[in-house]
Amino acid sequence: MSHVTTLDFSFDNIEALQAACRELNLIFQPSGKSFRMYGNTNVPCDHVIHVPGASYEIGLRRQENRLVPFFDPYSKGGLTTALGNGLHKLLVSYTVHRLKSEAKKRKANLTVSRQPNSTRITLTL
Repeated sequence: MSHVTTLDFSFDNIEALQAACRELNLIFQPSGKSFRMYGNTNVPCDHVIHVPGASYEIGLRRQENRLVPFFDPYSKGGLTTALGNGLHKLLVSYTVHRLKSEAKKRKANLTVSRQPNSTRITLTL
């Protein structure tokens, strides 16, 4: 598993993660058993995110009440091309959906403004 990396980030809201996947046209596979990486290796996991057009996948492993992403960042796998370095597009979309969920609970107003290279989020209580 020398090619597998993880992020200093985990997902604690599966609904927000599923919404982010839908927004980015990714396929969230609950109870996926393994994800593909370099050398067509299948690595065990609890859930899988399939990225259309990429030959590699994102594996999610449950750790306590969170899902930790594992993936192979090797450029030929297609994840970096589709989602940016460190799965950037997925993390931004997840964060927006996570904040929308929290804003709704608190009856707050959330405004999201997306530019080609940035996302501005404003939360008004």
